[in-house]
Amino acid sequence: MSYTQAQDETARTEHGSSHAFRIDPLRGEILRHHEHVEVIDTRAGFDALKDGWSDLFERAGDATNVFQSHAWLWNWANHYLDETTRLAIIIGSIDGRLVMAWPLAMVGAAPFRQLRWMGEPVSQYGDVLVENGVERDHWLQAGWEKARSVGADVAYLRKVRDGSNAARILRMNGCAAVARHEAPYVTLDGAQDFETYEKRWPAKLRSSRRRYARRLESEGDITFEEHTSGARAWELTNWAIHYKKDWVKAKGIVAPALMDPRFQRFFADVALGQGHCPPIRVVAVLCDQKPIGVEISIICKGHLFGHVISQNRDFEKKGVGSVLTEFAVRAAHRKGYAIYDLLAPSNPHKLEWADGRMETADWAASFSLTGVLYGQLWLRLGRPWLKRAIDGLRGRAGSGFARLVGSKASGKLAVASNEQD
Repeated sequence: MSYTQAQDETARTEHGSSHAFRIDPLRGEILRHHEHVEVIDTRAGFDALKDGWSDLFERAGDATNVFQSHAWLWNWANHYLDETTRLAIIIGSIDGRLVMAWPLAMVGAAPFRQLRWMGEPVSQYGDVLVENGVERDHWLQAGWEKARSVGADVAYLRKVRDGSNAARILRMNGCAAVARHEAPYVTLDGAQDFETYEKRWPAKLRSSRRRYARRLESEGDITFEEHTSGARAWELTNWAIHYKKDWVKAKGIVAPALMDPRFQRFFADVALGQGHCPPIRVVAVLCDQKPIGVEISIICKGHLFGHVISQNRDFEKKGVGSVLTEFAVRAAHRKGYAIYDLLAPSNPHKLEWADGRMETADWAASFSLTGVLYGQLWLRLGRPWLKRAIDGLRGRAGSGFARLVGSKASGKLAVASNEQD
């Protein structure tokens, strides 16, 4: 029996444990390992996984797994866990060493319960952490079978990257992709200085950006700031969320996740950087020392993930958005980041800067008749129709409609019409 065929004698228990026999490829000895798959449904249990989870993240996670880091999810749990959102994490271990983590949460209560990704609505990519190797699919399948058994009616797993562990196991089990999205990104390598790098864009576009910069300079003294964490990053983050809320209200965009106070509190805590926090970058454009444009990015393994970009509406037509984005890209290039991911959804402003796109999908799997009806009637038909209807209402009901929905947002509404959905 070869090492790569190590799916041999396995004695499984009703608690998800197993004893697997393996061949040591160097010594030729038969080794007996204790495998275990279990559900973690308490905050204390999740907190206790910090070291093992972080070690797994370093071994098996890539940059796009930034939203599966223990630090990111720990901060999410501080703000979003409540009586209707509970942990349902699936973990797998060998001899006590963590080799798999499905960061899941149970949302709702009987008669209808959903499995969602931990991190919603602040996370942007959903995935499973699993140790690489010949047994990756074995662990993914074991985790999926355990997830099916926790009592949910449906698993609704959003923003799953094509090619990710989650996409692989969901596709293998015949789950349905109910919506697709694109996440534009900017590749930052290939040039020693930004002046050389920016020649990849058409001359007309570069000229237009310089014109915006001159127009903005006519408004006052324009300066720039960049911070990683601390009091100033916290202050600029609050400005960013304030401007973003003001912008979506003015545009008549329904964004309940953004309007939920927990969204701002989450990012403010992460920006402050005290305790167990993921690395963050905050850049800003200031006019006469007042922030007029702010961008918040998450840092992970040489990549930047541009999560929030916002601007003072009074300067929108002066080109502050273009000036802010150019500074954000320039600063990322100067620091040596390989990729600046602009995240989903795609829009014309992002595509103006991007040179690549990552495909993502929302997946659904039903475990009960209620789940089947939810997946077929709501996710496939009702939700897309409602989003189109909301978009169509913008011009007529406009900002009043958005304010009405935003004021009642609790972060659990399943429909939104733009970036913070």
